[in-house]
Amino acid sequence: MRTVLNIILILSFAFMNTFFAQTKKVSPKTNKTVKANYKKLTDSIFEKGDIIQPPEIVYTLSSCEVLYNYKDSVKLISQFLLRHPNLVIEIGCHTDSRGSAYYNTKLTECRSNSVRDIMIRDFSCPQGRVTARGYGEDKPLIADQEILKLRAPEEKENLHRKNRRTEIKILEVR
Repeated sequence: MRTVLNIILILSFAFMNTFFAQTKKVSPKTNKTVKANYKKLTDSIFEKGDIIQPPEIVYTLSSCEVLYNYKDSVKLISQFLLRHPNLVIEIGCHTDSRGSAYYNTKLTECRSNSVRDIMIRDFSCPQGRVTARGYGEDKPLIADQEILKLRAPEEKENLHRKNRRTEIKILEVR
């Protein structure tokens, strides 16, 4: 049974890596959505500044708590860090633009610290090689103007969901 779950997790991971490698982000100059170039957790060469979007991590509503079903995603990030002893990473969390900027920043700071703490406590990641940062709503993948163009509430919610994410940033390659 555990082997089947591992296979499902690996296939899900491969799909998410392919999907997110093609995701878009908002250009700060034009405020329009542009293609984002994410690295994959399965890549072997990294440079300072590279961004990786791991499998989805979902938190309890308006909370820092990682939902139990998503702790495997934190485990994958931890395994990545342990496989690459030359890297120092940042766990960066983002929200959509709903809510106040102050609240969103505080929430994402708390969430990124939560992921970092799980990595250190549960998966033995070295404390000095993982930092946490909350970006709030400052770096959306999809601009609000594009979301507002849609009519269906489900489509709008799906785009807001893409803006709510956890990313890994390579801070240092030793």
